[in-house]
Amino acid sequence: MRRRVTISNEYRLELRGMTCGSCERIIERIVGRNGGQTQEIDANSGVVRFTCDENAVSRIKKEFSDKGFVEKSEDDLARGNPEHIFTYISDIVSAAKNVEAEALLINYSVAGILATGFALAAAYFLMISKAANGSAYVPFLFLSGLCSVSIIYSYNNAKCYGKNISCTNGMMVGMIMGMIPGFMVGAIIGATNGMFMGSVIGMAVGIVLGVKAGKSCGIMGAMEGVMAGLMAGIMGAMTSVMMLNDNLIAFLLILFAVCGAMLFGMSYLLHREIGARDGSSLGTSMAKFSASCAALGLLLALIMFLGPKGPLTFI
Repeated sequence: MRRRVTISNEYRLELRGMTCGSCERIIERIVGRNGGQTQEIDANSGVVRFTCDENAVSRIKKEFSDKGFVEKSEDDLARGNPEHIFTYISDIVSAAKNVEAEALLINYSVAGILATGFALAAAYFLMISKAANGSAYVPFLFLSGLCSVSIIYSYNNAKCYGKNISCTNGMMVGMIMGMIPGFMVGAIIGATNGMFMGSVIGMAVGIVLGVKAGKSCGIMGAMEGVMAGLMAGIMGAMTSVMMLNDNLIAFLLILFAVCGAMLFGMSYLLHREIGARDGSSLGTSMAKFSASCAALGLLLALIMFLGPKGPLTFI
């Protein structure tokens, strides 16, 4: 009987997404269960040296990629170049294959804006406009619509990358999804209903979204989401209450523009660090996306109009 001889070769990879001791242990386990042995793992530089049968290399690289550890390319040397961001935006506008998921979400967002606008318009004309101060809610209804579509877009964007995210990127996503939505919602409700309601609703939205988006990388990302949502909900409400007599609406428009830029930055970060995602990675449809936007916008409108009011409010 002829005995098969397995020849192990040494391979060296430079990976993106490996940044901590936990990442090093994941790398070591992947190599080990594919019959290899690690020689060097350096989370700071991203360098991994290991020996294995050449037939196992492709499997190891795929498992690395599935965990969010992607081989560095020449393009990685040009980090910080603004042209990459403009290229990313251009690719989305032209619906390029490498940003298929993001391009689909943009299309869904257009439908979401229409659905949310219809729902908020119905709420205004059927109920809110009948109140003596009903017209004062109009700018906040507009902001709640923007907030709703931005949140649903960003959550679905983060979700389609969740299975392939590294620890560090997962913690960043948990923090952003806890902080930005929590701050936006806290600021809106804080302006119309006061510090207590703004803090509670902002915290609830931030914590739920932060945990759901951050848990893809484990307890670290989930805890990051809880802490970000906790702080953001309170700070959003506090900011509005402190600016009740000082161009509040103008400030909220500026604030929401900055928050939108942050959420877009998260989208770019995920695409840059993990790679392209096709449309099949999205767990939603246009109808479901639009309904979610409209439901969230309508919920915020009802809380603003029917929720308890504090002693200091804009309306």
